[in-house]
Amino acid sequence: MLLFDVVYAHRASGSHHKIALDSLRRIASPDAEEWRKAFCAHSDVYMKGAKAPDDVFRDSQNHVLHVRDNYWGGALETAEAWYEKLLMMMRAQSWPEAVYAAGVLSHYVCDPMQPLHTAQSESEGSIHRAFEQSVSKSYSKLLARIEETGWPSVTAPRETGWLSKLIRSGAEASVVHYDACIDHYNLDAGVQDPPAGLDPHLIDVMADALARAITSFACVIDNAIAEAAVAVAPPKTNVTLQGYLATLDIPIQWLLRKMEDASERATVEAMYAEYQASGKVVATLSHDDRIVRAAHARDVLNTPLVTLDAQPARKPGTKHGAGLIDVAPSMMAPPIARRIVERAAEKPAPAAVPMAAAPVVETPVVEASPAAAAPSTKKRRTRESPVVDAPAIGAKIAARLEAIGVKTIGDLLDADPAALTAMMAQKWVTQETIADWKAMAQLAIDVGAVGEQDAQILIGAGIRDKEALAGKDARALQDQVAAFIASDEGKRLMRGNGGPKPEKVEGWIEAAKKTA
Repeated sequence: MLLFDVVYAHRASGSHHKIALDSLRRIASPDAEEWRKAFCAHSDVYMKGAKAPDDVFRDSQNHVLHVRDNYWGGALETAEAWYEKLLMMMRAQSWPEAVYAAGVLSHYVCDPMQPLHTAQSESEGSIHRAFEQSVSKSYSKLLARIEETGWPSVTAPRETGWLSKLIRSGAEASVVHYDACIDHYNLDAGVQDPPAGLDPHLIDVMADALARAITSFACVIDNAIAEAAVAVAPPKTNVTLQGYLATLDIPIQWLLRKMEDASERATVEAMYAEYQASGKVVATLSHDDRIVRAAHARDVLNTPLVTLDAQPARKPGTKHGAGLIDVAPSMMAPPIARRIVERAAEKPAPAAVPMAAAPVVETPVVEASPAAAAPSTKKRRTRESPVVDAPAIGAKIAARLEAIGVKTIGDLLDADPAALTAMMAQKWVTQETIADWKAMAQLAIDVGAVGEQDAQILIGAGIRDKEALAGKDARALQDQVAAFIASDEGKRLMRGNGGPKPEKVEGWIEAAKKTA
């Protein structure tokens, strides 16, 4: 399909883009060509989605699946959540949103299948960014190697948990090569000439991982089409090659040129300079790598970062060009490395998010406690408290937030409102909604006398932080609270209960003054 090839040349500027597009080449659903045209018609949002986890959401912990650490990482839950969003948008025939969700999903499905996303070590930090650049610059060579060795056979029957099983299978196949990626990667050569960092063994390893990721995501798209096809046919598009060429925002000759990323190269060179000076990379780690390293140290190793900083890292590349073996294309059930720990019994899954043809509108209101309850009975919230303890976050909302990696109140406070709004994919959840949740949570943390319903009342009355609360006149605040309680929103919140008494409002102000 020439149109698809032109879209590929125009839009694909990195590995994530190319994997997302190459997966479309391998879908096998009926009307596959029509579905590819639909993706071409919305290729701009498909490419934005494929990079959004890195560029917008920046939720690095959800891009990994550390098999040796009892499958640590948020990839499985996040992929499941975005798959449900994809189905919901397809069934609603909201095609730009569906294509965007598919792009996002490609990242969460394919990233955990890359060897360096399946485990964690101090040695990895020295090479991770340079290694990925070498893979990106060798993409065409890796595809050629796949064509030589053959594409893997990947199937995923639509049974309960099939998507998580598919991703785990890919991660299990890749983790056996984690140490080889460190030992065979020539950092010196890779910094100077990225493709030179990969020896023949790593070409085979990464061709296999790439083929598995592409084929697995094609399987995911096929399953989504099959699940949604009961009510949905491929959307009719009028995109043509001539029409597409007319919209190009770059000279036509640039379609066939491969541009060097100067910024990426500068980043790798800075990391290399630190490695040469100290034997490992810490200060110049990329933002994503720092987040994953810190979270892994906290959640798995229970080790302070200062301790990790002092640990030496083994020299990478000691096996570069040596001990080469053939890497056979992976099948659906690859062997698991001996060092892989047994997966612990799974906890009961959170309540499933209803997926109807149109989203159900919810009112973010928690069960009200008596308005006059004494402050001493309130649950003291901290950044480490589960997100369900945040004001206005009920069980259903918490389940949605946890599915996209927002598990604590601290996670909520650190989240970007625009990114979180896109990930929630609920029409009633706006950036203003997220901003209110964050303000209520921070207020409840900062002022111990403010409970969850109290925080909702204060936000409704226009008080958004402890400084504003501490500076208010008690009588004026009572009037603002009374006006909010009398509003429709206030009545829904209070559910027939009376508003807070004057002495309680005064108590909020005094408590805020002590912390302001």
